[in-house]
Amino acid sequence: MKIKKDANTGVPAFETELAKLYRIAFDGLTQTNQQLSWEKTYLVSELGQEFYDNYINLGMLAQEVVFDIRKGRYKTVARIWHKIICEFYASRHLVWILSEGASSAASPINVKETLNSINPLDLQYVYRFACGLNKSAADIIVKHLQETKRDVSLLSFACLNKKKSHTNLCSQLRTWCQ
Repeated sequence: MKIKKDANTGVPAFETELAKLYRIAFDGLTQTNQQLSWEKTYLVSELGQEFYDNYINLGMLAQEVVFDIRKGRYKTVARIWHKIICEFYASRHLVWILSEGASSAASPINVKETLNSINPLDLQYVYRFACGLNKSAADIIVKHLQETKRDVSLLSFACLNKKKSHTNLCSQLRTWCQ
């Protein structure tokens, strides 16, 4: 199957929308009250009707009609099919933040604040996926977890998901266990 590309930019079709979906997943998971579903109108306005329909047809987004008690009417909401997929999408956005987003001089992104917004007990897969996706992001995450001393078991998982030599991993684990 040939991948469609945008005529103006040459970027594969849906690449921009997918990055937006990653951001939506990240923002939803890192809120104080996690948001795991969104109104269809919001997702269509952010992602476009074609992308939305494609992801509904693929089964990556699940759509349902629910009753909104406050407004007294029915509305259509969609959610990412499973929370772990949502965490994977969120991890893609986290990698972008750690590797590109925060490096821009004009960027308002605060890396420490962003990492602190991720509850490692509830969202450990966001960290674990991000460590496996990008080595430099993994280094930042491991350093953050070491500094905060939040969860040593998550720290070891993050290191295991990093691409590094067996010798370095063993010496790093010995250091933490002392």
